Amino acid sequence: MQTNKSTSSSARKKASGDGEQVMLRKKPERRSSKPRLVEAAPELAEHWHPRLNGTQNPQTISASSTYKAWWLCNFGHEFERRVNTRVYKDMGCPLCKKPGFSGIRETRYLAELHPELTKQLSSKNSFLDLGSLRSRSTEVVWWTCSVKGHDDYQRRIKDRTDALKPRDCPICENARKKATFWGEKYPELAKQWHLVLNGKIDLFAIELLTGELFWWRCSKNERHEWQAKSG
Repeated sequence: MQTNKSTSSSARKKASGDGEQVMLRKKPERRSSKPRLVEAAPELAEHWHPRLNGTQNPQTISASSTYKAWWLCNFGHEFERRVNTRVYKDMGCPLCKKPGFSGIRETRYLAELHPELTKQLSSKNSFLDLGSLRSRSTEVVWWTCSVKGHDDYQRRIKDRTDALKPRDCPICENARKKATFWGEKYPELAKQWHLVLNGKIDLFAIELLTGELFWWRCSKNERHEWQAKSG
């Protein structure tokens, strides 16, 4: 009977593999079924935006991730698209497909296109490579105001370089909204504004009671010219 038990036990061990050795064998490490972006699409990983994605990076993020990442195309365009969409349904840069795009790489760096704005970048941006900032970037950076006493402020780069409605110091913006301008207050006297001698000064940007001297021209006789304060 003892022999039969021993034989039966051995048979069970044999049937299960190597007997007790099966319990001692380490389980093989399970490989991830979700490859990383840099593995699945190394060519796309090269277009990963170096600053706008926070702590995310192509070496650790999954190729099937739904994270909406920022990308940088060969022509310097910045755009958002989910990682899995770029990997499996990539349609390229949406800005490159816009009508009228020349296909020529243009100078898009802030320092080259807007050197005067580059001088207003705050020292709080020490962690950034200021020379690599693009003029139409959506990145939020720190700026300094030329008015003494105004604190540094944050603004997107593209908001500062906007040709139609540029944004700047919020304190200055609020002051301009509250101001009443001379040309709006006195439209009849605005007709006497001397366009030549006042140069590029905009009458509709001069606040009331500035106390500054400007040139005026008589509306009845253009030979009559004089200087007077606006306020």
